[in-house]
Amino acid sequence: MYLQIIEYVFYTICNHSKNNKRYERGVEMQSRYMELKVDKIELDFDNPRIAKYVEQYGKNQITSEALSLALGRGSDDKSGTSYSSLKESIKSNGGIIHPIIVNKNIDDKYVVIEGNTRVQIYKEFFQNNVPGEWNENRAIVYENLDEREIIPVH
Repeated sequence: MYLQIIEYVFYTICNHSKNNKRYERGVEMQSRYMELKVDKIELDFDNPRIAKYVEQYGKNQITSEALSLALGRGSDDKSGTSYSSLKESIKSNGGIIHPIIVNKNIDDKYVVIEGNTRVQIYKEFFQNNVPGEWNENRAIVYENLDEREIIPVH
């Protein structure tokens, strides 16, 4: 499933299409590629690992490093990617390579489905005036997905 999403993201970017439709389990899922302002993107506080961290430490204590630890990326994982190498990669590349995936809900809020750590890194770069363009994040945007639909996208 994850490979299908990566292939879909690659297809979307390569074709520079604004709107895309695909079907998952018979349900039409539309998405579009956008550049979103980082202050308009919300972390997924319903993600069980993030929710547990927030419960223990509070929302005010969230940093990209703490978030990566909560999500299990604080040290080298199976792919050899660590938080510090991800942060350095984003900085040296001038941005993310793979877009985040978000759900625009009925309140017009963009909630991260995939890419919480990358979003938090952007937010910190922007807040700390790190040289570069950190005010926008590349995203594949779905609209009004409910929990049943987010699982196939994720």
